[in-house]
Amino acid sequence: MLEVKHISKSYRVGGKKPFTSRRIVALEDVSLTLERGQTVGLIGESGCGKSTLGRIIARLMPPDSGDILWEGNSLWPEGAFFDRHSIQMVFQDLGSALNPGRRIRWIIQEALRAKKIHRDGWDQVIKAMLPRVGLDWDYLERYPHELSGGQKQRVAILLAILMEPGLIVADEVVSSLDVSVRAQILNLMQELQQAMGLSYLFISHDVGTVYYMSHKVAVMYLGQIVEEGSADAVYLRGWHPYTRLLLSSRLEGGETRPAAVEQAGEIPSRLRLGPGCRFADRCPLARQSCRKEKPPLREVEEGHWVRCPYCE
Repeated sequence: MLEVKHISKSYRVGGKKPFTSRRIVALEDVSLTLERGQTVGLIGESGCGKSTLGRIIARLMPPDSGDILWEGNSLWPEGAFFDRHSIQMVFQDLGSALNPGRRIRWIIQEALRAKKIHRDGWDQVIKAMLPRVGLDWDYLERYPHELSGGQKQRVAILLAILMEPGLIVADEVVSSLDVSVRAQILNLMQELQQAMGLSYLFISHDVGTVYYMSHKVAVMYLGQIVEEGSADAVYLRGWHPYTRLLLSSRLEGGETRPAAVEQAGEIPSRLRLGPGCRFADRCPLARQSCRKEKPPLREVEEGHWVRCPYCE
């Protein structure tokens, strides 16, 4: 349904003139596929480019190069034929996503206006959709600050599914919630996926959450995908040293995981990235060649791709 092809994106920082500013690479040659009804988990540390990729897919910002195909049709350049309602985004910062000066009823009605549903049918649509996200009619008269974090997230999910999308980009949607509330929201998303045939791009820095939600997982490091495969293949047989570093943070008693990367060190500055592998300075397997040439993604087993020549 969705094919991301060689997307790159960079930002200029430090000044308005070329000689006083420097360019930071957010994404470099990122490719990804997502099938209908599937959840692809995108995992990595903060600042690795996950949210940038999500915003480009949702057409909230353009890429510098590359293309995105939706059911075979290109989403870029801007103005290409595309029903914007087909891809919706649910954000992490609900304080910004929900208008704090309006009641929930008004916020939902704005979505119905965007969908061009006639005013006479608003109450009928709202009454049918509220139970799907576990909300009562009484919540419509409240302001966002009168709702808990989980309730706000249910409203945000409701706004997304009102558009009848094929894909929802979920950007850190449970990272600020309590553990019990987090489980409720994740279960809700899975129920909606089964009922409505939704696909998700699920962005998170939490390994366990991504594994619970995803059919396929892509691991991102400093703007590049370093490993991609089925959730079981990545979580249980992670090959790339960076994947093993992420998995080491989720060790639980009695369970076996790939060995941790010892003394991994700090993430290098994006302003001082070398020509070779982005992870070379933190990798225990790195050789001199790793600092000179970027390794390509290679298939280590069927459907399982890794950007490392020495991970065996």
